[in-house]
Parts: sequence; structure tokens; C-alpha cells
Amino acid sequence: MLSALKPFDRALLFDMDGVLVDTEPLLLAAVVETLTACGAPAHGDKADAWFGASEREFYAGMAARHGLTFTDRMEEAVRARFLALVQAAPARAVYPESVPVLEAFCAESDLGLAVCSGAGRWKVNINLESLGEAGRVFDVVVSGDDVSRSKPAPDIFLEGARRLGVPPECCLVIEDSVAGVRAASAAGMRAIAVTHTYPAEAFEALSPRPVRIVPHLNPAVILAELMAIDA
Repeated sequence: MLSALKPFDRALLFDMDGVLVDTEPLLLAAVVETLTACGAPAHGDKADAWFGASEREFYAGMAARHGLTFTDRMEEAVRARFLALVQAAPARAVYPESVPVLEAFCAESDLGLAVCSGAGRWKVNINLESLGEAGRVFDVVVSGDDVSRSKPAPDIFLEGARRLGVPPECCLVIEDSVAGVRAASAAGMRAIAVTHTYPAEAFEALSPRPVRIVPHLNPAVILAELMAIDA
């Protein structure tokens, strides 16, 4: 990241999991393995109810299904197992278009780049490392640890815009979850929805809808919507 921010005219705010990397299934596996080790029959559990939620909400909800309270020791076990699973995953679970997209926009001098992820900073850091050099292009990184309310509240995107010094109406958000698109809308920002996690129909049912619904990250689509901000 840059040590001193220059003024930006516009900003591109990326969610992390489900947009740049596909590590949510790995986190689920780590939580399931941890709960199973604690005696809970967690195999087969799904995380659908917590897409876009904070990490703590996810942990607590998964544990509560089995009458357990998620402890700090459980969290330590989840983190260790998650790191091992990421390191063993093909391409460290990075979507193939992620690095080219980041490389395409990092040279834009008037464009601020941010990660705005509801995950804890520990997990965000692992995912940034998985992106290699492309993970260092962001001017700002905001995690779930930095805000009091998780998506669909707008807090995380508003904090990203504040740190970049860019008005919300000049920000474009890239999201994969319904809660994330709602958060962007509540922040007064345009959003592109990527259908890595939810089907297109889920986003089409929203009001307001995202400005684009795409199957994967596409530099041309992102550029067109950034240019629309100036129109």
C-alpha cells in the first residue's frame, strides 16, 4: 500500500471472499472440522445464512446449531486449519481473473483502490498474500475488525471511502453477496455484482439493483461503470 495517499477522483472498492478469492468454502471446512473435533456432528453444515455477515456472527451461528459456544481456543484452531487449507489449495484459491483485473487498474493515478471485507484482518491478510504482488496494490484495506456493523449496513464501504478521501457517489463497489450489494446501495455507491456466490436472479430481485450483474470480473465492464461516474 502507499504510505501517503494522493488525491483520488474515484474509487474502486473490492469485497474479498467471493470476488477476488474463493476461500469461503475453506473457512467453512475449517469451522466444521473444529466443531467436529469438539464433538458436534457438523459435517454437512452449510454457511448460506451468513454470506456477507461478520466472521464472529458466522462462528457463533455455526456453533449455536449444535448447542455450543464458540470459544477463543476454537477460533485459534480455525485460523490454523484455514491457513493450511489455503496453502494447499490450487492457486491458493485465487480466481484466475483477479490478478489481471487488479493489474489493469493499479496504474490509474486518479483511482483509489480498496479492499472492504467483512472478514477479520487475519483472514484478509492471508488472502492478500495469496494474491502475491497484486495484493499490494491497494491504497486502503478495511476489514470487519474496523467497523461496528457488518453488511448490509454501509459502514465498511463508507469507511473505505473516508480513508481514500473519495465521496461515496464517486465509488464503485464489486460484490458477490446480496448483503454486500445492499450495503453499497445504503452507502450511496454503485455496485457490480459477481455471480460467484449468488445467482443473477438474487441480484435482479433487489431494489435498487446493482448497475451490472456479471459471471466473473471483467475489466471492460468495470471501466465502463467507472467512466459512468464521471458522466
